[in-house]
Amino acid sequence: GIAVPGAWEIAIVLAGGVLATPAGPARVPALIEPADAAKPLVLAVRGFAGSAANYRSLMRGLTEGTAVSLVGADERRLRFVPPGGTRPAAHAHRILVAASDALAARGIYDPRPEEVRAALFGVLQEEQSR
Repeated sequence: GIAVPGAWEIAIVLAGGVLATPAGPARVPALIEPADAAKPLVLAVRGFAGSAANYRSLMRGLTEGTAVSLVGADERRLRFVPPGGTRPAAHAHRILVAASDALAARGIYDPRPEEVRAALFGVLQEEQSR
């Protein structure tokens, strides 16, 4: 009954729980099970780089070739200009997905701004070397 589900609704359907629908709350069974039954499955839905504002700043920096300003959970700020100039939005999005994947591969799921910058620069450097 949800025409356009968001990340939260999709997470609830995957992990199971109570889903808020236009017709009222609906309990849904999990579609996926944890690999180890002794360890519960936990899904967290967070914006990449800590906030929607950080994500917008990253996209703007990559698409417009301007400075990126990131704010960490501790309110510390980081400002940098990504190399390479302007890019189409779809390309910028692919870069951020690759940076997120690189961080996740290292077990970093809630990165600090410095970690986001390092992953981003790693993806951009790899892209340039191709």
